Amino acid sequence: MTVKKTVPAVPVDTELGLHLLVVRGLQWIASSPSWGDPYGMLLRAHADSPVDFERQVRERGPLYRSTAQAWVTGTYATSAEILANPAMETWYADPEHGNQRALSLEEPLLSHILSLDRAGMCLTRKEYERLPVDRFTVPPASAAAVCESTVDRIGVRFDLMTDFARPVAVELARQVVGVPDGEAFGQLCADVSIALDAVLCPPKYDDARRLTAAIVRLHGLFAEHGRHPDLVTASMVISVVGVEITTALVCASVLALLEKPEQWQAVAEEPDLAGRAVQETLRYAPPIRIEPRIARDEIEVAGETIVAGDEVVVVVGAANRDPEVFDAPDDFDLSRDGENLSLSEGRYGTFSAGFARTVAKAALRAITAKAPGLRAAGPVLRRRRSPVVRGILRCPMIR
Repeated sequence: MTVKKTVPAVPVDTELGLHLLVVRGLQWIASSPSWGDPYGMLLRAHADSPVDFERQVRERGPLYRSTAQAWVTGTYATSAEILANPAMETWYADPEHGNQRALSLEEPLLSHILSLDRAGMCLTRKEYERLPVDRFTVPPASAAAVCESTVDRIGVRFDLMTDFARPVAVELARQVVGVPDGEAFGQLCADVSIALDAVLCPPKYDDARRLTAAIVRLHGLFAEHGRHPDLVTASMVISVVGVEITTALVCASVLALLEKPEQWQAVAEEPDLAGRAVQETLRYAPPIRIEPRIARDEIEVAGETIVAGDEVVVVVGAANRDPEVFDAPDDFDLSRDGENLSLSEGRYGTFSAGFARTVAKAALRAITAKAPGLRAAGPVLRRRRSPVVRGILRCPMIR
């Protein structure tokens, strides 16, 4: 009997596969209870809720050295200082160092697992500041129309993520970046949805290949129309980052309000409260919970010397619940005033922030008005290996 061998359609990248396995293994070692490192547990991304580990990060003090080779903070003051510091960049000054894989035993790299430079996720602060934000702003009227029509199409039972939040984010992103094929664009956005998490937590091999292939296709889609490189990059950031954080923000806003029925009702009766609800959600359940930075120069932070090339991580979820800054920080409160550290300056989240806020406000207005009796119809299922976004797979609802 002859056994026919199947040739894979896509060549296997053995080095990539080993790299992902090694990093995952080293992260599990770093998360060992014997080390007592809560940031290691966050990277492991195996718990249903990261809130307890985030609190433990904050309680470690203003800045500490993690077993995962990073300086880590969860206090508001130190986090704000780091995020505002112009010496803190998104990527390594030396591109070769950024491409170093964990297979190098001399200096295994446990941060920035995949560079994803074509996705517009490895720019400097100045490069992000030069991106044309105004050309990628969604008009509130367009956001309202898409959100309302989407609510009208869904049935009595639906999934908040797959039937509402993601379709709304994808369609409005499609309009903003100016591509005609919504179905193909939507699939590419789904394939790159793990990008934010893949920077810090190694995805499974097949997911990594799907991610990188989709980024190449998206980049080619925008470049083939002869767009200026800045417009291509901005389109990539909206498609890769903007869609994902908007989807996360819409879902988190709805879920947070449903935890407090009186606040859900308040938004239904007074739609202008949608803006306050989105702002409080950014604090309470940020769409980007971990912000890594790379020190460009040697600096002093919280009494520690950080040398050029060191990774410094801000655990936004912890800083946004710092009791030194926020009263009753674990409560979702529409009456709360003040700023928080979500979607901070100097990174791709900043460029996508306006898009995400506008869409989330429109989504809340539409769903509270058209489905005032909304309630959960089952448990929320989240992606594993998602420490940054806590991506939702399913979120069943009934109207």
